Amino acid sequence: MEFLRNIRSIITAFVNTNITPSISWDLMVTDKSKGGLGIIDVFAQQKALYYRWLDPILFSRVQSTSIANYIRLHVQNHLLSPVLDIGLLFPTARSSLSVGTPISTITMIFRTMDAIPRDFSHGTRNPIECLLLPIPAIIASTSSYKLSTKLKSAVVGDIFELQATGFFLTPIPADRLPRLIKFVAQKFHNALARADCLLHPFFRVCLDPSPIDLYNQDDRPEIQAALNFASFRKGLHIKSTDPPFLELHGRTKAFRQMVVDSTTRKLPKTEAISSSSWLQFWALFLNHSQRNVLYRFIYNKIPTKLLRHQFNASNDPRCSICLTVVESTAHFFFYCEVKESFWERLILEYLWPGTTFWVIINALSTLNFHAIEVLPQKTSLPSSLVLIVAVAEIWRLHWKFIFDDVPFTSDTLFLAFQRSLLKLQAEESLSSSRY
Repeated sequence: MEFLRNIRSIITAFVNTNITPSISWDLMVTDKSKGGLGIIDVFAQQKALYYRWLDPILFSRVQSTSIANYIRLHVQNHLLSPVLDIGLLFPTARSSLSVGTPISTITMIFRTMDAIPRDFSHGTRNPIECLLLPIPAIIASTSSYKLSTKLKSAVVGDIFELQATGFFLTPIPADRLPRLIKFVAQKFHNALARADCLLHPFFRVCLDPSPIDLYNQDDRPEIQAALNFASFRKGLHIKSTDPPFLELHGRTKAFRQMVVDSTTRKLPKTEAISSSSWLQFWALFLNHSQRNVLYRFIYNKIPTKLLRHQFNASNDPRCSICLTVVESTAHFFFYCEVKESFWERLILEYLWPGTTFWVIINALSTLNFHAIEVLPQKTSLPSSLVLIVAVAEIWRLHWKFIFDDVPFTSDTLFLAFQRSLLKLQAEESLSSSRY
């Protein structure tokens, strides 16, 4: 794991070289269609690679190899329960996953299994299956109840019994409880009665009588031996018949994407941008600098003087060009006096009359450029490229003024914009002529 953390640190440092504010790892590994950079999450990839060994244990595959039987037996040896499905579905049924356990094939298979999203709350009611579960597995994660150490290694069948008439579970009376756990079991039953201990929904329904009257108590061992825990398997967000998992070669990628999608990530808040708009953004014919500026604009990752002032109060938050107004992101690109003059001229010469600053800012923030039309006699490029080139030139000349003392005027900015636009148009024409 330390090796993977080092890889993540290297990737993060490389992507954020000379970038302030930095881009988070969560944003880096988010899919491009959702506004991320689409970098492979090394931790999710590790689990996806181990899924190759887990898949034949979970599902019966025609192309399953002989090594699958060995792995199945190997996993079985590390479980507290004799039933393999219980150990896979419920982490509390395992004996080798305590904190600090060295990384091994077994621990990684279990971690991979735990990465599969699941929801047992809507599962089929099955008290017979629940009798085999370890007691910690029936306690809700939101419960603050501290379970006795003795009960952590006990199963539901040690303290509950099945009522054939009504097909439901009831606490075993005190006089019939196992002697070693009698006291703690009574304490647990009392906590349930007082609602001090919260149970998983799938188990709570098993405590209520039903109209079913199918089984005799004497048949229970035979029935339990034939169980496949289908009611709990249905709660997994992965099925053997799911198209991405049918073919061997597609499972690793599909599993990795499932893990990434199911992981809670802290992403910057943005305007609503559709997946199609993000994909169009990545497909635009842009150089790295042009794409980088708009991406940072969307996520408010522009190192304005206001932002630097928030990190260090000794930094002057006022604009370095007009020297009077606090430099926010909007001021950096649009409302500084020089840049405002530039945009007014660009709108006059390149865009349809009536286009406002607000419309342009909204288009750049949402990647929706349908409300902006370019005058066809000025350029054949779409409005998206015209606006992106404009903000990229503002960015470039702003920093040339800061670091190289290159004069920053609306005229020099407009000439630089026109040159970049002509260059991009020529490159697009050259690229299209090859096909």
